[in-house]
Amino acid sequence: MTYSVLRISDDTLVQTATNGADVIRNFGQVLDFLGALNWVLGTDQTYGLAYGEQNWLNPQQGWMSGAIQIGIWESLYELDPTEEMNIAGGNFRVSPSSHSWNALDSRGVELLERTFTAMSNTDPVSDRGVRWFQLDGGQDLLGDPVQIPAPATGLLVVSGLLLLANARRRRG
Repeated sequence: MTYSVLRISDDTLVQTATNGADVIRNFGQVLDFLGALNWVLGTDQTYGLAYGEQNWLNPQQGWMSGAIQIGIWESLYELDPTEEMNIAGGNFRVSPSSHSWNALDSRGVELLERTFTAMSNTDPVSDRGVRWFQLDGGQDLLGDPVQIPAPATGLLVVSGLLLLANARRRRG
């Protein structure tokens, strides 16, 4: 399984054919959602996260993680700018009812409602902090661009540590 790692920006609209139907994804709206989510999670004492632009990557509980995933899907697939973001209508819907086995926790519904409201008053998350991990024929992922050191860098660090240890042993 190999993912393609792609950058996204506020004007990234992706159209792909799936099962003969075109699917459009609005990554710019996702950046708006993540920016608002970071703000809500960082400023509301109920949540109290302090990761800044990475609040969306650090949910503290399962219900929070579920709400974030649903918010990403909602912002990714709801393309009509005249409609309000909500989980009960549009192209992507989730049952907010507590009587359904796959319902979103009421705390998650509240988090999403606050975030959708904040989207018009907050800045989007920077596209530097989000990557699209695309898998043909599989589930795509969003994540942060973590720098992975090259093997040569690791070898240089270990060699330097060994030289320091050797020099220290000779002195002492």
